[in-house]
Amino acid sequence: MRFAMRCTPMARVIVMIAGNPSGMAATASPTAARNISVSDQEVQEVETSIRERNSLTAEQFESALSSRGESLELFRANLREQLTINKALGAALGSQTRASESELRELYSTTYPPSVQFEVSHILLTVDADATPEEDALAREKAEEILSEISSGASFQSMASRYSQDASSAENGGRLGTFKEGELLPELEELAAKVEPGEVGGPVRTAAGYHILLLVSRTTSEPPSFAEVRDTLERQLMMEKEKPARERWLDELKETIYVEVFPDDG
Repeated sequence: MRFAMRCTPMARVIVMIAGNPSGMAATASPTAARNISVSDQEVQEVETSIRERNSLTAEQFESALSSRGESLELFRANLREQLTINKALGAALGSQTRASESELRELYSTTYPPSVQFEVSHILLTVDADATPEEDALAREKAEEILSEISSGASFQSMASRYSQDASSAENGGRLGTFKEGELLPELEELAAKVEPGEVGGPVRTAAGYHILLLVSRTTSEPPSFAEVRDTLERQLMMEKEKPARERWLDELKETIYVEVFPDDG
């Protein structure tokens, strides 16, 4: 089997596959390799695309080629060879870069997890970093008393305005706002995930002190369906696979081919 590629106008690279190459056989069948071809229509379509991207008419394009010493025929020959190489590489790597259904499903689950948001309010009783165990215990006891009053019917908002030592939220009845997963302090998010909307939980200890938490609402935003993003995921996965697969393929070819570079005649 023999491949010829013109890499530049000054050199011809001839790649010869020796014997029964395990590298090529492992990735593309000999039949597939022999059947690789590029039609005149494919060459013309790419040529037209190149011209249009550069806003050139056919005459302007041929003139531009001539100004750098290249004929239209030589350009088309080089283009055909490059397209043939691309097809050969695609055939060789196709089975290695193909994305399985299970891989796509796994990528979907990690890329598009359901999004949970928490709307919360809190009452904070601060505890200094150098507080004694007795001072810590007193703060916890006070937090439990406040929680007990709320459980007995006291308004959370009024208790927050009265007792919370988080000044920025206390004036708003303890309202902290709405947070996505990962944005709240871990201790508060864990509590918000356990209680039901409208319920009060705690007290829970953080580095700031003791919190009593009101879960105002918890909403889950569903991701786009698998069908909607399947093509995007497949392209992403194939791109991730292509580089290592290409490197493996080239490493295998180094074991089974030799490359000779000949200067063009004249």
